[in-house]
Amino acid sequence: MREKLSPSEVNVLEALRNNNQRYKSLKVLVKNRDGGSITDRGLSKALKELQILDLIERLPETREYHIKPTGEDYLGRRKITLSIESEPVCYSKEIVLKIDLEPLYRGTVVADEYLQNYQHFPSPVPVQALFFSSKEIEYVISLAKNHHLYHDYADIREFSDLVLEDHASSLKPYLNEIIFDNCLQIASQYERYVKGLLKDKPTFDIFNTLNFSWGFAFRFDGKRIMDEIKRDPLSPKTRELKKEIEERLVGLLLLSLSHTWKPGCDLIIPLMISSGMLDRKEGEELQVLYEKMFGKTRRKRLGKQIERTVIVRIKWKEFENARRQFIIRALEHLKKGKGLHIAKTGVHGIEDTGLTEDDVFSQILNGIEKKAM
Repeated sequence: MREKLSPSEVNVLEALRNNNQRYKSLKVLVKNRDGGSITDRGLSKALKELQILDLIERLPETREYHIKPTGEDYLGRRKITLSIESEPVCYSKEIVLKIDLEPLYRGTVVADEYLQNYQHFPSPVPVQALFFSSKEIEYVISLAKNHHLYHDYADIREFSDLVLEDHASSLKPYLNEIIFDNCLQIASQYERYVKGLLKDKPTFDIFNTLNFSWGFAFRFDGKRIMDEIKRDPLSPKTRELKKEIEERLVGLLLLSLSHTWKPGCDLIIPLMISSGMLDRKEGEELQVLYEKMFGKTRRKRLGKQIERTVIVRIKWKEFENARRQFIIRALEHLKKGKGLHIAKTGVHGIEDTGLTEDDVFSQILNGIEKKAM
């Protein structure tokens, strides 16, 4: 759904907020962009667009227009947004939270440990991030700008993204854990389907795993983005967006699996294979690596119950090698999905070093492979 509606569309929602209205009543209540009476063409266009966006509906019995909960939600968010945007300092943007690779290519962290923390994971879909402040603490932004320009020698055009990334990153662990737990829930539903306790087979794809909204200082609106993809699935732009999201989700799940065993974890990779998110050959290789880390789970059906038995035959050296390969595969998928960040300017940047982003990425993978980090 579009984040901003036209003035006429907003006026229609406002007119419907307290009472249902017929077309003729709306013609009197709704104003155009300039505050004048709206034309029939303008009103019809606004009503059609709001119905397409699923914000209003026309009741078949009375022919009245009715605002839906999604429309009321839009008006509520708009009120908050207008309040925030009136603050002296406001940065708002839809961003993809990425893995910061600077500590890896500088060699200041151990890759295995760094990439086991949800705090460093990327977000599969963009999140709406915002930062705002009143005049009393506007000086904080001034200090941060001075540090960005005169200490890091970085481009001022990167500053707003840096502010948003820094403030949103503190919530990444919670968001990424929610995504992973949601995937485990779908895996659990799949088990119930196998046992005959669920009639419909659950699907494991981006439309199911990311189809939720969650927010706390920034808004994760997977529903809106999934609706956008469904609305025009065949366009080149939409197909590219879907592929990038899938690659970022695969990378996120592989990083999660590299250090996690919970009931259902062993089903994640097979489900990614069956949904087409992972190539079968690569998926089977990853499943073997996962079993080298956490053992192989065998399932035995006892009536309507399934008994899990984990066969653990883990050798420490095999465990370490498997985890490094797992992390490398995760990073490769994140690179395809544009889920990695390499600073270009400033003291941490690669500008004037003679290195490209691909060079840095190769160095990181080689370091992980050789266990040099």
